[in-house]
Amino acid sequence: MSIEVLKLNATMRSDKGKGASRRLRHNNMVPAIIYGSEKDAISLCLNHDDIIKRCDHEEFFSQIITLVVEKEKEKVILRDLQRHPFKRQIMHADFQRVSNKVAISLTIPIHFENTEEAAGVKTGGGVLSFVLTSVEITALPKDIPEYLTVDVMDLDIGNSVSLSEIKMPDGVVITALSHDSDHDTAVVTCHIPKKVEEIVEETEEEQSAEVETTKQGNKDDESDKKEDDKKDEKK
Repeated sequence: MSIEVLKLNATMRSDKGKGASRRLRHNNMVPAIIYGSEKDAISLCLNHDDIIKRCDHEEFFSQIITLVVEKEKEKVILRDLQRHPFKRQIMHADFQRVSNKVAISLTIPIHFENTEEAAGVKTGGGVLSFVLTSVEITALPKDIPEYLTVDVMDLDIGNSVSLSEIKMPDGVVITALSHDSDHDTAVVTCHIPKKVEEIVEETEEEQSAEVETTKQGNKDDESDKKEDDKKDEKK
């Protein structure tokens, strides 16, 4: 992990409002705010190039960031990032201060291991469907992992891995599971590709139709034989 990704310089700003924000963006700056930890919220601005480069790194969205505000360092997490509808442009950023003694909730990525070696894929011709690629966790700042790992080596066709089956680091819980078990959803599943299923179903239907045709043919043959026997008796 690059230290520079998790370090960002900012300056305080006094001008507020839509007009001030437009002027900042015109000058390649991003309006932002920092709040939390029972301190006053502070309006900031950041260099657009600095923040857009960090958006290419997933840890920027899931790890503690050191925000340097005019030589004063603040430990924060990125809470919200507003983007332009179609341009590669950041419109606004929200940062929340963190305390070493207070647990926080944030979303971190899920990394999947042995996807090509999964039992259902390698020997059964199945495919994996990734239902979740990130999940919200709750932990003290010092315990926040960079990501969670799910090993799918033993995942066979028709099976899945749920949230409760993820091996969690000490001091870290999945937020949804702390409420009730109803939120224990699947993370990844293994199944037969849809086209293969359709072919199998069509084959089974054809085989069933052939059996029915054979049965009907046998019935017709028996009926014809009975008719012939009756004719012979009359003669």
